[in-house]
Amino acid sequence: MKVLKAKDLQEVWDIILGESKPRPVVYNLNKVKTKKQLNYVPDLSAIKGVALGKKAMTVALAGGHNILFVGPPGQGKTMLAKAATNLLPSLLKDEMFEVNKVMSAKGVLDANEVVLDRPFQEVRKDTTSAALFGGGTKPPVPGIISLAHRGIFLIDEINLFPPALIEQLRNPLNDKTHRVQRLQWTLDYPCDFILVAAMNPCKCGWLKHFKCPKCEKTYLDPVTVCPRDKVPLKNRCECTVSQIKRFNNLSNPLLDRIDLKVMVSEYDKEPSGYKYASQTIKSDISNARKVQKRRYDNARFGYLNASVPDESQYEKYCPDIPLNVEKYIKDIRKEYDLTPRRAVKLLLVSRTLADLEKSRSVRKKDVDEAKEIMGLGDFYFKDLI
Repeated sequence: MKVLKAKDLQEVWDIILGESKPRPVVYNLNKVKTKKQLNYVPDLSAIKGVALGKKAMTVALAGGHNILFVGPPGQGKTMLAKAATNLLPSLLKDEMFEVNKVMSAKGVLDANEVVLDRPFQEVRKDTTSAALFGGGTKPPVPGIISLAHRGIFLIDEINLFPPALIEQLRNPLNDKTHRVQRLQWTLDYPCDFILVAAMNPCKCGWLKHFKCPKCEKTYLDPVTVCPRDKVPLKNRCECTVSQIKRFNNLSNPLLDRIDLKVMVSEYDKEPSGYKYASQTIKSDISNARKVQKRRYDNARFGYLNASVPDESQYEKYCPDIPLNVEKYIKDIRKEYDLTPRRAVKLLLVSRTLADLEKSRSVRKKDVDEAKEIMGLGDFYFKDLI
């Protein structure tokens, strides 16, 4: 855990309280309290299966990409989101100041209490607009989206929230800030978080899962014949296409702002001999972020791949794409009829995959993996939502 020295603590509180000059305060480090964000953070190795989900989460955290997990209940979607807080690098000093300022403005810090960890915020279906986005008076206080600043924001069962409420996330996801306006006050609160959304694929939750009538084991699509008994598998999901469509109500504009979309399942096993461990993945993520920080060092939009606003800025900072890969990407854009926003996301997610493997340029392999974890070739994300 990163420890703040006395000088750092004084700077944090000076900024929070708006003091322009150092105050004559002596901090006793033995009395400083750390505000914990989560009581329990699982290790990736403790989450069974969900191999594609773990891979996609690694990419999301490395590049700052928003992600949507779709899968049956109890498959580890929430645990993946909580594990993410320990996979991100420690807060930078400037980020620590920002997080503590927001927490202080909300009034959730006790005396001599500071936040050292990445924030984790979760909302429920009964959350109000004021709680989510901020409000109140004298002055307006930040909402949950701002309390998640520089951390993880989990929306479980996102498709069951009121559509009007969820659609209000579009601008904050774009701008990374949210303006709270009242009669006498107008405040801009930061909300630069990684969105982790989760939902069941259908009412029963078992879309793409098949069960053997003999051994009763469950297998994940595309397996349709039991490997042991050699008999056809029975579909565990009995929902019709129309029922699935009614179950989901996420709009295309919102989905365009969620870079990664993956089906997760405990039956999606990791390759033999391969194990995800949080410390290993955290190191990979930190190294990839260092590469991006050097790349976008003088950029105004941020230092992560997901922050790149459009294709012109991508070409400015990431010009090293081989011609054959560039043609391959153009073919994919045409094949899947990608919107301009989603086409840029394909470039950026491919770039993050290359950064994770310390590759100077994007390869076809990176584009293929990006296509998979963006859900471009999956009929569920393409045709049903």
